[in-house]
Amino acid sequence: MTEPALRSASAPRISSADAAAAAALVVFWSSGFVGSQLGTQYAPADTLLTWRYLIAAAILLPVLAPRLLRVRRGALGRHAVIGLFSQVLYLGGVTTGIGLGVPAGTCALIAALQPLVVATAARRLLGEAVGGRARLGLL
Repeated sequence: MTEPALRSASAPRISSADAAAAAALVVFWSSGFVGSQLGTQYAPADTLLTWRYLIAAAILLPVLAPRLLRVRRGALGRHAVIGLFSQVLYLGGVTTGIGLGVPAGTCALIAALQPLVVATAARRLLGEAVGGRARLGLL
């Protein structure tokens, strides 16, 4: 008797290194709220984020510099806009809110609503329908 296939034939296999990297990302990303809570007790939000970005850039620049030459100019502009929204607006807003006294858990809950807000805005502003699978994924 054969075992039923648990995944489709076209589904990519995930290496253990990729799974470990994904798990580390979740831990580091979610601990950022607590880190912001602790950090803003000793420094303003903008100082905290500046040091965070400088350290991340120092780690990532040697790895990404050779690849930067292969990025098309238009793609670089799009990535700059995405970075502006995700780093400056999102993390700046979260860290500033925590620095102003909003509890880290409350900020995390508000941030977790972001996909629902985007789906609602896409429906109302752009007329994009959110399908059943997407709705299930948002829960």
